[in-house]
Amino acid sequence: MTKEEIIKLASETAINVYIKKHEQQRRNQAKHAIENTKRLLREYQNLKTHCEEAIFSAEDSVPTSLGLILTEIFDSNGFIKFQALMASKKRTELMLEHIDAMLTIYRARCESQKKINYDILKYCLIDGLDMLDVVDGLMIPVSERTGYRALNQGLKDMSVLLFGVYSLGA
Repeated sequence: MTKEEIIKLASETAINVYIKKHEQQRRNQAKHAIENTKRLLREYQNLKTHCEEAIFSAEDSVPTSLGLILTEIFDSNGFIKFQALMASKKRTELMLEHIDAMLTIYRARCESQKKINYDILKYCLIDGLDMLDVVDGLMIPVSERTGYRALNQGLKDMSVLLFGVYSLGA
């Protein structure tokens, strides 16, 4: 092999390795957003209780920006640090306001499109019901598998609403 061929091969290999690594990072970011959405919705009632029962102090008034709060509550791997979220009543209240607003938007969207995704998401994650209980109790009878598909799609949709482009791994 000539020097030029070796350089070309090394460059192509490096580019391919970079592309694969970047794609893996994007997939991980999207996966983290869905896991964070699932965790937030599962802990929704506990977060509400925290806001109702937490004692307000001067340190709770800072920061006030949702963007700043979001950067403070994520660890280096992109997962939510619940200790950081729960440490401040103000942070938790702001995050819950955001979650409530996005749940309202998602509910309206699902109702207008006659989709069960919101209902499944609410019953399974926020209310903590088992999927079998949920699909048996819904007005529209669906199979358990259809319920899980609706739940997965609901998690993806809510991740985009909660975290924006971050959830897409962009």
